[in-house]
Amino acid sequence: MSGSKGGGTVLVIDDDRAIVDVVETALKAEGYSVRTAKNADQAFATMTNDVVDMLILDVQLPGISGLKLLEIVKQDPRTSSVPVLMLTTRKSESDKVAGLKTGADDYLGKPFSVKELLARVEALLRRTRHDGRTSRVIEAGGIRIDLDGLMVTLKDKKIDLRKAEFDLLVRLMQRSGQVLTYQILSEALSDGTKVMTSENLYWHAKNLRQKLGSAGAKIETVHGIGYRFNGD
Repeated sequence: MSGSKGGGTVLVIDDDRAIVDVVETALKAEGYSVRTAKNADQAFATMTNDVVDMLILDVQLPGISGLKLLEIVKQDPRTSSVPVLMLTTRKSESDKVAGLKTGADDYLGKPFSVKELLARVEALLRRTRHDGRTSRVIEAGGIRIDLDGLMVTLKDKKIDLRKAEFDLLVRLMQRSGQVLTYQILSEALSDGTKVMTSENLYWHAKNLRQKLGSAGAKIETVHGIGYRFNGD
């Protein structure tokens, strides 16, 4: 794996040169190797010729949109495990939901704090690494999710979850420390045949807490807003 003390190579995809310069400077100061692209074609070329550990991707790109590029990246077995942080100036819940449902691991609205950006990058790379390589594993608060094996373990003990419970835990742990609203979770967990109502979401969260035992307390209810996973 490439990169130095920062722990990897980050590909920044944004057509706003000012944003790219800020992000590139901040990442390099932390020891990351950085590649840049201003559109999907340049991004594909970079990913073909170089090993990339993470993408920072703007939603609004010329030509192929950021969301479409995200969809292609997540459907390709060669890049599906690469964590993606979406950058967007859009504020609506629907745009955030679209990114999460397409496979984004996190998102950050513009304008953003450089310190927060670096913290998000570090957290995503830490959660998706195992045994010195990037893999589809999320770990936080003693809970480990193997996304490829669809397995959850707590202190090396397998926890049997229903699909909705598994998907809920994945969404919460991907955004550890952040509040996900009822609307975001309900829409992200709905599919073409079944709508996740707020009542169903409540029962899935309750059952998930019970199955996780004492670790279930890490799933916090933010009354009137949604849920948050506290991985500390």
